Formats: sequence, structure tokens, C-alpha cells
Amino acid sequence: MKRILFTLAQLCLLILVSANIVQAQNHTQTVSVTNVAANITADGNYNQILLRENSATPTAAFSITLAGSSTAINYPAGTQFLFSGNFMNGQVIGTIQATTAGPFAFIAVEASGPPSMSVKNTIIGGGSGNATSIQGLAVSATPPSGVQCFQSNSGDTQALWGSCSGTTGVTNFSAGNLSPLFTSSVATSTTTPALTFTLSTAAANTVFGNCTGSTAAPSYCSITGAMLPNPGASTLGGVESLSVVGHNFLTGISTSGVPTQAQPAFSDISGTLTIAQGGTGATSAANALINLLPAASEVGDLIYCSSFSSGCTAWSILPGNTSGTKVLQETSSGVPSWVAGAASGVSSFSGDGVILTNSASTGAVTTTISGTSGGIVYFSSSSGWASSALLTHFGLVYGGGSAGAPVSLGAATNGQLAIGSTGAAPVLAAVTAGQGITVTNGAGSITISSTPKICGLTSTSDQLAQTTSNGVGTFATTCSVPGTNLVAGSVVHVVAGGMYTTTITSSPKLNLSVNAGNQTSICTSTLNATLVASMSNNTGGWTLDCKITIVSTGNPGTALVTGSWKQTGSVTTNGLTEEVYGASASNNSTVTPLNYNTSTSETVSIGQSATMVSGQTVNLTTLSVYVE
Repeated sequence: MKRILFTLAQLCLLILVSANIVQAQNHTQTVSVTNVAANITADGNYNQILLRENSATPTAAFSITLAGSSTAINYPAGTQFLFSGNFMNGQVIGTIQATTAGPFAFIAVEASGPPSMSVKNTIIGGGSGNATSIQGLAVSATPPSGVQCFQSNSGDTQALWGSCSGTTGVTNFSAGNLSPLFTSSVATSTTTPALTFTLSTAAANTVFGNCTGSTAAPSYCSITGAMLPNPGASTLGGVESLSVVGHNFLTGISTSGVPTQAQPAFSDISGTLTIAQGGTGATSAANALINLLPAASEVGDLIYCSSFSSGCTAWSILPGNTSGTKVLQETSSGVPSWVAGAASGVSSFSGDGVILTNSASTGAVTTTISGTSGGIVYFSSSSGWASSALLTHFGLVYGGGSAGAPVSLGAATNGQLAIGSTGAAPVLAAVTAGQGITVTNGAGSITISSTPKICGLTSTSDQLAQTTSNGVGTFATTCSVPGTNLVAGSVVHVVAGGMYTTTITSSPKLNLSVNAGNQTSICTSTLNATLVASMSNNTGGWTLDCKITIVSTGNPGTALVTGSWKQTGSVTTNGLTEEVYGASASNNSTVTPLNYNTSTSETVSIGQSATMVSGQTVNLTTLSVYVE
């Protein structure tokens, strides 16, 4: 059986697939193969070099580039190469590079003498470069002559060139279409095929390409805006449409293809408008007036309106007077003219003799005005003038009434105002601050501020009694202070007051304090104060004043505290009631630091820590809290 063999000419490279080569080994060298090309160099004078991966289970895929060639050919893992030829020591016969992640160890077995093959799957090149064996068949040295086929002999012992058997030439040829570009047709398809291509028609205004905006097979489609390049300073490109705005003009096109428009300014326009075009025909105000006004005839010309109908409809020129002093007059129709005047000068003049005096009543009159320096002129009668006295520098002026001279107040100091007084002159005075009001006077300013009052509570029944816990406790009346109102420097000002009673002569006790900011016993005394016991009605009052100055906010923040409380009573002497000061407690002399919570709303209450005597009660009647 004969087999047709493909022509393999001038092979110097032997590709071994799972072949065992048995020969005398003269030399072995190790080649490190990485992902960077490495030279394959003869390590002696040999006629064959076998190159393979040094592993029982090869994994390195690689490429070989023969010396003198720039083409790298890829081969799978396990391929063995036999280079055949007369190689000299140091000769580079090619390069090898791993195509899978390396590095890998290869060995090159160099030897001299013909190789011996154990299987028919190897092409061996001879020293002359011609193949001597293919798949175990000896290759005939006779070259082809004319049209011949490369085949094996009848015994499959030799590969050689010979006459081609069977049917020669083309048996059948067909070709397909490449839609939508062209169709094809074949003539004489079984002998000498003649292939003809015919272009397909395309829809009007379409192009062949990809108009989808993503990867896709090309087709005939209409050009989209996204397919057009952006325009450049010197290149064409796609431009967006523009909705026209009245009285605007195109100002430019960006490199993104976006046109812009704007209403032109005068600086965008060149040239000079004529009078017929609504302009002046000039580029300066002086020349514009010359062009717009009637033409002058001489120096001193006067322009006047010579025709009027809901506005001047015509302007005319009255030539200037160049023939002596004349007076300008108008007729009843408004036409002006120059006329010779009567005797020059004033015909009659008289002053009041006080403010305005004159040297003569006719002819050339010299007038003199007189008055008090720093005063003002006023009407001293229906027809008489007078001068006021010197007015105060920076003083406010008020009227003097009928025939009276204006008068000034003194110069006001910072914050002073003119305050009215019934039936009398106004006076300068400053605004007086009331309860919870602060007035700050400045140069040209008055600042009035109020102290925010958070609580103003009263009670007639909030009481602590000796019969309950010896009177030690906290009054029920409380005030909530929002933490958001407090900043560093704020002052929580607590003012409280009330009454105490006792039914026996034993000296009553009292020690008051403030609870606030998660703290108790603020502004308390270190000693329980003994109250007045000699009052005829055994009743007294007490007041507490405590200021908590916020130093830092938070939970806890910090604060400094000062305050005092005192007890008062009343006794009757000779029918008169007088206030008697009894016990009092104060820490005004010592500023006490403490933690104080400002993160949340805090409840302010009043506590009492002294052990009361039998029959004693204490009432809280008022509680006021300010944030200053």
C-alpha cells in the first residue's frame, strides 16, 4: 500500500514526540529555560544535539527560534529536538524560551555519529541538510522530476518521488458568499475553476462597520454621532446641533463638538453707525453733537426748539450776538431774538438791614450779609431775618418757637439721646437698663441685650418640714436648662427665695444649696446656719443667689461656682417694722471648681441639708434661672 507523504525539505530540526534515541553520549549540558529567550550553544564539536526537558513528566511548553531566523515556533510540553549538522564548540544554533511560567531545567545531549531510532515517528536531518529517514523509512536521494508525488514504495520500506496515481487535478470547487459585502460564483468548478465576486447592494446613506457602541460583527448601518471624531483646531469632526436664539451669533465650537452662541456686545461690532442707521456717524461725543445738531453759523449761536408737538420736532439756530450787549427775548410763540437792552444795572433793591444790607437801591448795588459766626439764620418775623447765637459744636438743635431763635443742646456723649420733657427743653440722657437688661453705650451706638430667663417659677405649697427626714431634702419645684444653650463662658444664674417658720423658741436651722449639671450641694455653706429666733411671729425669709460659670462643655464639663444665701426676718419696735439680718452663708470669697454636665438638658433644684428643729418648716416660693 502506497502513502502520499508531505514534502519536508532542507530540515535541520528534528521534532521528537515520545521517541527514545539510543546513541553514544559524548557530552551532556544543562540549559535553564525561563520566560526570556536563552541561547542554545554547542559545548563541543558534534554533529547532533538532542534537547529535552529534564523531567519524567514534562510540563514546559516552549518556543524555538533557529539561528538565522526571526520566527519563533511554539511546541507543547514533552517535545524533544534533535539538531543535526556539523556544530563547532561555542556555536549558537538557536534560542529557546518558555511559554508557560518558568523556570525549567532542560538537558542538551551532544554526540557524534548516526542516531538509532526505536519508533517510526521521527524526521532525521542529514549532515547535508537533506532528510535521510522519515517515519522509519529510508529517503531516496533521487530528486523529483516534473510533476511527481512524494510517496512510499509498495513495501513501505522507502520514501521516494514518483508518478502520481489516481485522478489528478481538481475534482470539484465551490465558494460561499460573504454577506452582506459580496456574493461569489464558480465557473468550470471540476476542471479549472473561475471564481467571480459580485458586490452586494447597500441601503442609501449607510456604511459598513459597527454602529452599536460595543463589540459586534460589522454590518451596513447609519453613522451615529458617537462614531464621529471630535473636531480639533486643524481637524474635522462631528458637531452637535444648536437651537438658534434670536439676536445671538455663533461664538465657537469646543473640541467636544459643542457650539456656543451669545448676544453680541458693542465690542464685537466694528465700524461706525451713520445717522440714517440710528447712530451719530462719529466716534466721540464732541463730533457726535456736531453731526446731530443744526450747523452753526458763528460763535455764540443758540439752539432752540422751533417746532413742538408732544415733543420737539425741529431744532433751529439763533445766530450769536456779535454787535454789542443785547438781551435775549422771546415772542409769545417762543421765537427768540436779540434786542438792545434798557439802562444796565438794577432798577431797585433793598435789604432788611439786619442780615442783608445794600450800599444803594439803584444802579450798581453792593450787598452785605452779616450774622453770628456758628449761628444760623431764622425768620424773626414774617418778613424779618435774624441770626441765632453760637450753636454748640456737635450739639443737637431744637426750635425756639414763634420769633424765637433756634437753640442747641450740649454735645452728647456715647449713648446719650435727646429726651423730651413736657413743657420744657429736651435733655440729653442715656438709656437706663431694667431687670435682666444690659445697655452698652458706644461711639454712635447703643447695644441693648437681655439675659435669657429660662425659668420664673412661683409656688405657695412647696415645703420641707422637720417631721419628714428632719427637713433634709429637695424642693419639688424644678427648672430644666437645655444643654444646647451653654457654651464656654456661659453663666447659669440661679435665684431662689422663700419663708421659714418655727413653733418653738429653739433656734431654727437652715443650709441651702443648688442641684444642677449632675451635681448636688452647689453654693452650700460649710456650716448649718442658726437663724434668728427672737422674732415675735417666728417667721423669716431667705434668699439664695448662685452663679455657675461654664469653663468647658461636655459630660463632664467643668465650671466655677460663686454664690451666697441669707436669712432675713422682721420685728416690731415702737410700732415700726424693720428688717433684721440674721444668719447668712457665702462662698463669694472662694471660687469653687467642679464637674458640670452640659451634654443634655439639666434639672435645676434647691436643696436643704440642715437638720431642722422641732416644729420648723421651710417653703420655696420663687425659683428663677437665667443663662447669661
